[in-house]
Amino acid sequence: MTTYEEDIVEVYYNLKGYFTRKNIAFSATVKRPGGRGRGEIDLLAIKPDKNGRIEDAIRVEVSVSAKSFFPFTDKNGSADEIKRLLKKFFLCDVNKKLKELLGNFKSIRNIMVSSDFNNKTIEKIERRLKEEKVKSFNIKDLNESIELDICHGSKKDKFEYRRLKITIIPFSKIIEELKEKFRDDLMDKSFQDPRLRGLQHLFKAQKKKW
Repeated sequence: MTTYEEDIVEVYYNLKGYFTRKNIAFSATVKRPGGRGRGEIDLLAIKPDKNGRIEDAIRVEVSVSAKSFFPFTDKNGSADEIKRLLKKFFLCDVNKKLKELLGNFKSIRNIMVSSDFNNKTIEKIERRLKEEKVKSFNIKDLNESIELDICHGSKKDKFEYRRLKITIIPFSKIIEELKEKFRDDLMDKSFQDPRLRGLQHLFKAQKKKW
């Protein structure tokens, strides 16, 4: 089921000129123990050039808590955002599905939309990556986002090690950019899309504070 945050992230990329698909299911190449044989891409955003060829492609995974800072973990282990990041970007058979959708286009950007950061976020990411025995990684603080350069794989599941760059962006940054977009030229437009109308009402209610 689509989440509110996924809907808003989709609007964000649509307004930037990207075509999008949400919740793209794919099957595992080899069925896993316990019947695990399916994965899902939260959002794929594609921007074509004037000739219809792919100019940019972004794979987006969304993991947002309204009350906790990234990366959230709980004591019972039922929620662990670093484990989810590794599972989503490394420990699944998504490449076959991406090739089916994008052909030979290989310059796919990887983005995770997360909860807000705090002054312990990078320290906690580093600790959790070490605990998950990631082969190698580098963390770059980009002020409003974080870039991870990770080499990881799972010998147990016979995956080869892969290296990916993943940019982590707080959901609040998406909201702030949308607010600026609406303030500039979308506040008085008439929308049929309930997501856009909802944002319009939200930002109008905040207008006195601008």
